[in-house]
Amino acid sequence: MTRPPLVINPFALSPEHHLLRRLNDREPTTLLDAVARVVQLYPQFTVLGCAAPGQDPQPSAAAMRAWDAIAREPWTRAVRQGHRHGLVLTGQGELRLQDLWHREVITPYLRRVEHDLGEGAARQAAAELARER
Repeated sequence: MTRPPLVINPFALSPEHHLLRRLNDREPTTLLDAVARVVQLYPQFTVLGCAAPGQDPQPSAAAMRAWDAIAREPWTRAVRQGHRHGLVLTGQGELRLQDLWHREVITPYLRRVEHDLGEGAARQAAAELARER
């Protein structure tokens, strides 16, 4: 039996994970920018906000709570560059993203492989995923 493909389900990712993925270490990102990128990428994922046709997405209460929590952590830093201001990802933020990726994507996938194909297949999948990093 072949191993199932690793598929990323946007509904299984936390609001924190979605928002952190929209940040980078160079250019500040605002909450509105981050939510707009998530909504553009996953229109059916409305936990962070949604947009009426022809309008910019409005952040939900969950998005605002997650953004406020992210801003208080050492994973991000508030930056102003000219007229732009927002958050940038720090080195600790990269580590946090790796942790979230492992907890929300890799671990559930390996559990599924183990359930479907057994412990040996799960170990092999884990080894292959580790080599791909």
